Amino acid sequence: MNKNNTNVKKQGRRNKKNINKNVKKIKNATKYKKKLENQQKSKAEKIKVEMVGVSSKNDDIFSPKIAAYLKNKSIAKFYPWQLECLKLILLSPTTLKKDLIFTAPTGSGKSLIAELAILNAIIRDLDDKKLANFDVERRSGDENEKKAIYILPFISIAREKLMEFQVNFRASDLVAEGFFGSYLSGSFDSCHLAIEYSIDLYERHDTEFRIFGPKLAA
Repeated sequence: MNKNNTNVKKQGRRNKKNINKNVKKIKNATKYKKKLENQQKSKAEKIKVEMVGVSSKNDDIFSPKIAAYLKNKSIAKFYPWQLECLKLILLSPTTLKKDLIFTAPTGSGKSLIAELAILNAIIRDLDDKKLANFDVERRSGDENEKKAIYILPFISIAREKLMEFQVNFRASDLVAEGFFGSYLSGSFDSCHLAIEYSIDLYERHDTEFRIFGPKLAA
């Protein structure tokens, strides 16, 4: 009887010890989780602090048409890397007619830079003046009108982006039309092509591209 009681007590102590170990592990896991959450929160706050506020009415950077585009999208702030790209695209006389290549993770704002580059290319002055001095009026049918091509990997994305551009570019008095699937527009200020169809489009519609080619702004 005493032996059984001793075994029960030993088992109870072992169980209590195991419970204490599990509780300690849970506490450590909770502390680690909280630490990670604090690190992520701190990182998010740091990114938020590093965001550069730029007014859409800042004449040093944005033309009236680009300001209208940003206002239509309710955009007033940019990340530092975005601002760096914008300064190269919008202000630097040496890069107005050069390529700009940049990489960034998904969802970091690459599309916005591409859209502003397109808008800038369409409305910029042929003398390469600073964009802040531009106020180019769009003249429908003008053979000197600039065109821009926005290339996307899939037709579904191209269709979605086209609808977005049609809404957002309207504030800047520009027309967005699409070149994807079996659809081919006759005139455009910007167009969207799915990569897997772009070569086929070029081969099938060589005449159209020969006409549009000299007018392409980007």
